[in-house]
Amino acid sequence: MSESEKRQLLDRNEPAFHDLYTKLNPAMVGLAQNYVSNRSTAEEVTQDAWLAVFNALHQFEGRSSLKTWIYRILINKAKTRGQREKRVVPFSSLSHRSEGLGMKGTWDRQSARSPEGNPHRIVVGREIRAQIESAMRRLPAMQQEVFRLRDLEGYSSKDAVRLLQISEVNQRVLLHRARKMIRQAIS
Repeated sequence: MSESEKRQLLDRNEPAFHDLYTKLNPAMVGLAQNYVSNRSTAEEVTQDAWLAVFNALHQFEGRSSLKTWIYRILINKAKTRGQREKRVVPFSSLSHRSEGLGMKGTWDRQSARSPEGNPHRIVVGREIRAQIESAMRRLPAMQQEVFRLRDLEGYSSKDAVRLLQISEVNQRVLLHRARKMIRQAIS
């Protein structure tokens, strides 16, 4: 982002803010989804983050890139919301209907036709996903963060370092340890 673009944002130039929103919002929703239970909540959290960014833009000191600063606000909001969600059991989670099953508990025809709907693949995929999620919950917080950003979100090591405000060496060590623990959990 150029200095003139930053200046326009700080001057609350609406087209400049809209351009930034258009550029970053899809990735922000995706990142927020790692911390909350569903897409609509991720969209809410992202909207809250944008509001916080707009209201706090005058406090941006430039010690990191604007994108990193915005993502840090988003991550903080998403973590808070995710922790709050964990304390509540949504009514929808009490449903017994599973992916690939029809109303009577039999495999529905559509799932049986598609390779993704293969019952064996669905079960194995769920088991592996559950093992990974379980292993991730046992990781220390920073290892979780690095693993989530690098391996689930696809961020570069440079971006992860800036977002988490850690050294490159620390990021590599945390990622290596997280991957090792998760590999052990699913093998």
